Amino acid sequence: VKALKAQHPDVRVFAVGDDWQSIFRFAGSDIHLMRHFGQEFGGSFDGEAGVHRTVDLGRTFRSVDQIAFAARTFVLRNPAQIEKQIVPAGAATEPAIRIVRVSKGEDERKLSEVFTALSSNLAADAGPATVLLLGRYRFVEPNMQGLRRRFPRLKIGFKTIHASKGLEADHVVLLNADSGRTGFPSEIVDDPLLSLVSPEEEAFQNAEERRVMYVAMTRARHTLTILASNARPSSFVT
Repeated sequence: VKALKAQHPDVRVFAVGDDWQSIFRFAGSDIHLMRHFGQEFGGSFDGEAGVHRTVDLGRTFRSVDQIAFAARTFVLRNPAQIEKQIVPAGAATEPAIRIVRVSKGEDERKLSEVFTALSSNLAADAGPATVLLLGRYRFVEPNMQGLRRRFPRLKIGFKTIHASKGLEADHVVLLNADSGRTGFPSEIVDDPLLSLVSPEEEAFQNAEERRVMYVAMTRARHTLTILASNARPSSFVT
């Protein structure tokens, strides 16, 4: 981009991005480029450098107000995130976010209860509702074949949160929102060698994991159900 600008001094650059959804630092994504876009890519005018302006794309065509506003509040706990106003896709008529506490060995039963409730809430003449199961890691994927057989009125899919970017569903169920090494937020520490080639670390605790949670929340159109351990819930849940 800088080379193109150098070849064409009068060029204008228009970039689209969402710093709230920057979740690929491990692949080289550098959120600082968004935060300092003017310094990096801005133009010069009347003796001033870094000239740029920002246009908010604040309307969401997906999530109802309760999910959209809760997700916004959650991601903006990190003061380094760029503040944006949000216009939700609609107003929820019933509570849209639910946390289900799960005791040890209860995972299957609790998930089944969630699906039973979603299925029974469908009107008799309604088509199937889409349900997206999300996990921080692939190993939390449940028996999908069994679930699809038991709940034929639900179109059920599973993705890791990273793989779900850009997708949406009527209902999202977040699995294993627990604390621990392979919980969410993940407590796995990167190999120190990676720091030599990775973008600069952020000061705010769990900054990127918080954005991963934001992505998970905002895949949902109507409801978000979070399954969390009774004994060791995620800090994001508490």
